[in-house]
Amino acid sequence: MNYEILVEQFCTPPQQEDTDFDRKAFAQAQLLDIEFEDRILKCYSMGTGQDVLLVHGWNSRASHMALLARYLVNNGFHVIVFDGPAHGYSRRREQKDMSNMFEFGRAVSCVAKNMGNIYAVIGHSFGATVAAFITAGTGLLSEYRIAAEKLILISAPESVSRIIENYSRNRNEMDAMTELTQSLERVFDFKVSDYTLSLALKRLDARILIIHDEQDEEIPVSVALRLKETSERSKLVLTRGSGHQKILINRDMLNAVREFLSV
Repeated sequence: MNYEILVEQFCTPPQQEDTDFDRKAFAQAQLLDIEFEDRILKCYSMGTGQDVLLVHGWNSRASHMALLARYLVNNGFHVIVFDGPAHGYSRRREQKDMSNMFEFGRAVSCVAKNMGNIYAVIGHSFGATVAAFITAGTGLLSEYRIAAEKLILISAPESVSRIIENYSRNRNEMDAMTELTQSLERVFDFKVSDYTLSLALKRLDARILIIHDEQDEEIPVSVALRLKETSERSKLVLTRGSGHQKILINRDMLNAVREFLSV
């Protein structure tokens, strides 16, 4: 397969229809349009207090973080959550829309700088990995680095290599994984091996909370256990029975986030 086609497929999130929940999730929030490169990012601002930025995962959207956002607002925080490039209401509707880790990271940086002083960044899945890279200033994201006192990683893949592996496995294309990796490195001019959470967390001064479900079907809990050993400033909380996605509505997760942000 042509390497450009491989990269295009990898960088194109599946289009999803807007649900009634998506449309109503932030009905009480202040809606913001933030200019970002050649896009408009749809952002939602809620509550008062210290600023907390939420970052959703790939093939997800801001509304999937709505319960967490409301919970934080009810516990005295100001929350901003946004639809990432090519996702949710930030997606270009008139054409196939693409994005990538670097654009996502720059978008996080753009939104953060519009907020001012960031107290905490919370990311889920791919969004957690991007949040770690942008707060650490990893590689091509170094000039877009943001500062935060606390970083919370929920269901985080341990590396770009893991993200590529999961993508290839889900498509039953493991035989093309090496070619895809080399194609991404060629197009974006980077080395996949340089982008790991173990390296990023070692560079951070922020306090780190790692939350993972023991039954995560996409990212094994062993990943979280290894990450915990990476940084002395990190804390690990394990949930049970929620898997990779439903952890976002897990009460133990919510309580762990509140406690971590409140001390």
